[in-house]
Amino acid sequence: MSRRVLYVVPLKDRWAIKNAVTGKLLSNFPTKSEAIDAARKISNGDPRGLVVYGRQGQPFLKVPLKVTQSSRLSESKVRAAVRAVAKERQETYKTS
Repeated sequence: MSRRVLYVVPLKDRWAIKNAVTGKLLSNFPTKSEAIDAARKISNGDPRGLVVYGRQGQPFLKVPLKVTQSSRLSESKVRAAVRAVAKERQETYKTS
């Protein structure tokens, strides 16, 4: 089976799931988290990848959809890491 990658991309004021190979939009959602959850469900355990993009079009997060127990991060650790990066970026923009 070939590896298939799904993108979560901004679409006006919504978020869409896009097939990386065909470029077709599979579905769209009002929030980024809903789109990410749906992309995980669409994968149905297949060995696919997920690339999440930010509002400005930059790759934000790339994760394998099939997560093993040993590589799994807790939600609190992920949130803390995202907050740290956001804070660092805010400080960078304030100084420039």
